[in-house]
Amino acid sequence: MKKNKFTKYLIIAALMLAQTAPVTFADSDKSGFKFPTTITTAPIGSAETIGSLEINGRYVGQQGMLWNGDVVSAATGNTAAVSLSSIGSITLRGGSAVKLATDTKTSALIATIISGEMKVNLLPASAAKVDIAGASFILTKGAKFRAGWRDDKPVVEASEGQVLPLGNWLTKVPENIVTAAASATQQAAPRRYLIKPYNLGASTDVRARSTRSIQVRVTDENDKPVPDVPVLFLLSGGTKGANSGGSLGGQSTLTVKTNAQGVAQTTFTASNVVGGIASVKAMIEGTDAVWEGSFKVINSSGGFWSPQTAVPVFAIVGAALGIGIYKLNHRNPLPTTPDITRNPQGGVILP
Repeated sequence: MKKNKFTKYLIIAALMLAQTAPVTFADSDKSGFKFPTTITTAPIGSAETIGSLEINGRYVGQQGMLWNGDVVSAATGNTAAVSLSSIGSITLRGGSAVKLATDTKTSALIATIISGEMKVNLLPASAAKVDIAGASFILTKGAKFRAGWRDDKPVVEASEGQVLPLGNWLTKVPENIVTAAASATQQAAPRRYLIKPYNLGASTDVRARSTRSIQVRVTDENDKPVPDVPVLFLLSGGTKGANSGGSLGGQSTLTVKTNAQGVAQTTFTASNVVGGIASVKAMIEGTDAVWEGSFKVINSSGGFWSPQTAVPVFAIVGAALGIGIYKLNHRNPLPTTPDITRNPQGGVILP
């Protein structure tokens, strides 16, 4: 009975991954069944990350091209996005390493998980075979699944499509693989970030048609600034209609990387709708780091006179009046002119 069930799985795998072209590269298990992969003379896809990336153990920066049989490694704490032509997309969890190959004839993915975990979204016409420490799994066309280690055991779970296990040919997982997998699982936990406004409160008044700088500072769990982190700014509308409060440089969403001091900066431009309120959110995708605030558009037609300007002006005027009154009350009396009597003979007689 078990033999018939296993044979059925092999037939399904053969129908999914069979090709007519000569086999130039193949992956096989102990049953002798081969999963052919045609070697191409062009890259099969690309990988990129916001952290660091290794391909075949060589540091390639934040992005690189992939060829059949390449091993992609994502740095601890940073996920890596892999795009495979005509196959689909893969997200590698931080600290994971996966060997990738594709079959261009049958549009199939062949992956071997060395450590960590991956999330895969296959295109409707693509199937996959995944190997984890000798355990092999077939994923039907268009499947969406996660594959990796859990409690030192290989696990493949599909949210869409079917998973067909082909068996585990190892009687015991090698100790070095178990240790590496456990270490990768511990180190791959999402990094914690904190976002704090640099120059704003929870609510800020902005004059109509004026601009205001938005700065947020990103730090890690040790309160150290984190550079080169993409911060997503989201702006929602106000009480008088969508985006009535203003915009972020003419947009409602914007992504800005932090500088060397961990500061991400953009500009809010207020609309001409007095009373409009715009809510702004700064966040790091994939984490719980979020800051939220709001801008209220106030009247700018009052010109110079406003509560902010009237108080200091009247204070200055009052001080000036006080000084004038004081001087008026304490000034020196003017000298009086003595009476002068004229002499009829032409002289002057002083009193």
